[in-house]
Amino acid sequence: MFGAQKTPRQEVPILVPKVPKYTEYAHYLDEIDANNTYSNFGPLNSRLRTNLASYMGLKGWQLQTVANATLGIEGSIATSNMSLTQKWATPSWTFTATAAACFRSGIDFQFVDIEDSWRADLGGHFSGLVDVLPFGDDLNFNRPYFDRLDCLIVDAAASFDSLKNIKIPDHIPIAILISLHATKSLPAGEGGVFITNSEEWANRFKSWSNFGMNESRISNLLGTNAKMSEINSAIALASLDKWEDTKAEIQLRNSKAIAITNKYDLSTTSALEKNYATPYWIVKFKDSNQKNKMRLAFKQKSISTRDWWASGCHNMPAYRNVPYKSLSKTNHAYEISLGLPFHHKLTEDYWTDVDSIFSSYLN
Repeated sequence: MFGAQKTPRQEVPILVPKVPKYTEYAHYLDEIDANNTYSNFGPLNSRLRTNLASYMGLKGWQLQTVANATLGIEGSIATSNMSLTQKWATPSWTFTATAAACFRSGIDFQFVDIEDSWRADLGGHFSGLVDVLPFGDDLNFNRPYFDRLDCLIVDAAASFDSLKNIKIPDHIPIAILISLHATKSLPAGEGGVFITNSEEWANRFKSWSNFGMNESRISNLLGTNAKMSEINSAIALASLDKWEDTKAEIQLRNSKAIAITNKYDLSTTSALEKNYATPYWIVKFKDSNQKNKMRLAFKQKSISTRDWWASGCHNMPAYRNVPYKSLSKTNHAYEISLGLPFHHKLTEDYWTDVDSIFSSYLN
């Protein structure tokens, strides 16, 4: 007779969403039923905007909500008062959502390379920039090319923690988009936040998300239905209620990831190194050979990995007609970076296994 079959080891997933449990937002759902309002900037959505603005140190008018951050980028472009003849730039080193929003907006845009910090390197002349904060980083407005722009939009999808008490300069119109997707640090299941330094822009954006209508139900601009629902607002409120505990939990993971990264003389994202509550652990290896060797080693131990932003948006078929010039640092970022599991379901065995794999292959 054959011996007992060994149970295959279950693969450690790269991501596990974590949203508040039903019991943590049930009282908000009761409010929804009592209000008999489920969308259309309802009472819970209004409370969410107020609470988020207060937490982040913003004036109430500076913050609006949206159904998701991708639509938020698209809406920011559509309501930016920029003409379709003006040229825009966005880094190729980003999640496809950034490029999709630019493409769907019909703007004339080009992919640009990144600096060593993984932020956009704005060579050439552009009127507008859809910038990207990589993996939850903070926003430095002292970049030399900001003064040359007519408009700045920032895809800050994972940067909720790093943007608290942000001071937005007023020399040009600026919009910042944060994601409340289920995989982000402050989840609503789905949703997004629009932040700006222009009250007029905030009003246009809100109108755009409601079919371009004003209070008299007349569409004064071409908009769409991009409102955040009351149910998603309820989940976001519950997430905000427990934010300090969530942040502490993430930062505990940060300390473990940073300890392993530093132990083997490697580096990770700026956001993680600054101890922001980021949902990502991206390791920067010495070269592509080391990265590929480690990817195989993790696969053999049933630990998922991910090329988080693939090889850049410029290599994706959907954007084959988007122009670009040299993207050498974008290509390098892809060659050396690899995402590892970094979520609330990880056990101590996982951290021990990862440390052991690094030790076996890098020492």
